[in-house]
Amino acid sequence: MMEHMNKRTKMILVTAGIYIAIFLILAPFDYPFSEFLTSHANSWFIAFGARLGPLPAALVCGYCILALGTIREKWYLYRVAAIAVIAVAAFNILKPDLSSLLEFLFMTVLWAIMFAAIRMIPTPENTNANEHILQFGILVTLISSGLVQLLKLLWGRPRFYALQLFGLDFVPWYRVAGFAMRSDAFRSFPSGHTAGAAAIFFLVFLTQLFPSRFVRRWKLWVFAGIYTLIIASTRIMAGMHFLTDVMGGCGVYLLTMVILAALFQRNGIDIWAELEQEELNDEKSMENKTA
Repeated sequence: MMEHMNKRTKMILVTAGIYIAIFLILAPFDYPFSEFLTSHANSWFIAFGARLGPLPAALVCGYCILALGTIREKWYLYRVAAIAVIAVAAFNILKPDLSSLLEFLFMTVLWAIMFAAIRMIPTPENTNANEHILQFGILVTLISSGLVQLLKLLWGRPRFYALQLFGLDFVPWYRVAGFAMRSDAFRSFPSGHTAGAAAIFFLVFLTQLFPSRFVRRWKLWVFAGIYTLIIASTRIMAGMHFLTDVMGGCGVYLLTMVILAALFQRNGIDIWAELEQEELNDEKSMENKTA
């Protein structure tokens, strides 16, 4: 069966298998790992993760919408949608209750800075491939975010801090505790902040959108991995999640990316095509150097 698959598909399957294996190996250490990190909590580190964790998802979605608006009719609708996405992100970062004018001004300034930042990113050339990648970025972000919130409600897993607060027993990740409409304290699995942070993996597509600017794709993979790991660690340290929660949140985003890419492929749109071509070019360059 494996011989009928292309290199990209094989790599994805192997990587997914390794990820699942690591997940299952680490799962038994859920509680002691959270206990260790919460006992070594750092308030600044926790605040960083809480505020900036979901930011990549908002920026990716906002930029993709804005970029699509430059190559589509009714561009103003796309701009309004991008403004709305960034405004929600600004609100979630500051979490103001808007009880004072100062809080509202802070949120407005933060929104303006983020919106200006994504507008400074150049717009990709108007090609069908780039348009598909932008659509892909929006869909992956929205679908993964929706899946995470749905799973939180269905799973009903108590957060680490809730165990002490309500005198509850530890609930392993595979046990569905029940519908969690009662409180956010019972929405631990999977981690929404980590899923939002994992949206930063969309950076790898910059090598396709801007081939002349980004030619070292592995650096983008490393940067995205480190950022997601940092955010995941802060969420455990804050007592909000267990190790399986953050791995589950990241897994939901990456799985959504893989499944959606496969659906695009079935409709004749190969999202990975240019990445595969780049790999072939890299291999040829290495062969020429060693020859």
